[in-house]
Amino acid sequence: MNVVECYIPIFMFVGVREMDPDLTFMAQMPEEQLQVFVETLIEKGGLTETLSVSDEYKKYGKNYAEYWSRIEKEYRDFGSNTITSVFSGANTYREILVLVLKQCNVNYDSSDSIENMEELLLESIIKNMWEKLSKAERIALLSDLKDDVNNIDFNSIGGITSSLLIQIFRAGGFASYKITLIIVNAIAKAILGRGLSLAANAGIVKGISVLVGPIGMIVTALWSVYDLAGPAYRVIIPCTILIAAYRKMELTSSNPMS
Repeated sequence: MNVVECYIPIFMFVGVREMDPDLTFMAQMPEEQLQVFVETLIEKGGLTETLSVSDEYKKYGKNYAEYWSRIEKEYRDFGSNTITSVFSGANTYREILVLVLKQCNVNYDSSDSIENMEELLLESIIKNMWEKLSKAERIALLSDLKDDVNNIDFNSIGGITSSLLIQIFRAGGFASYKITLIIVNAIAKAILGRGLSLAANAGIVKGISVLVGPIGMIVTALWSVYDLAGPAYRVIIPCTILIAAYRKMELTSSNPMS
């Protein structure tokens, strides 16, 4: 029996993979946002990704909603990058998210909801970003957010710590939407060399454009640490951050201007 004949039966134990209910919302995301996600999968997946040569990709192209199940499979395959996962089955999104939280040194409670764990991941990026901003950049950022936030004293913003920015982020509304959008924009620029046209056209990220550079450096550092260990981490870390950010945007975009 040759190598191929021995290899095929291994995957017969895995069975048909069901779509993850925690990721179904992704199929409804705008084309541009899904394009960033898909191109990140392809760019960071390198020689090991199979999405760009799939029949679905060739057939539907940028009509990502038509083959979200195949895109999801690619992402979850990178989450199942060890030989043991072949026998235990495909990683769920929750399992991949927990793995990313651990690799990024983010504390979480195993009983937390998906949304809470995603917020912790995004908040860790915001906290690290804040530390990299100069006083002038912090003032510019908070000044831009001032008109979108109620019940917060901005009189001494030069001395404000990251805790206030986290408070603003958790409150939801347009300010939270702005911060989340700029995280997505920073990842797009860091990986693909371009930002979102949504961010530019909406004109909502003028003052907080100071975030792009620091966040880009942070997220690049997160996956670069694991480049030598193989492609999985450099794929699932930025892609999981994007999923978390997209869900946050979805939750705050029903009326972000309010």
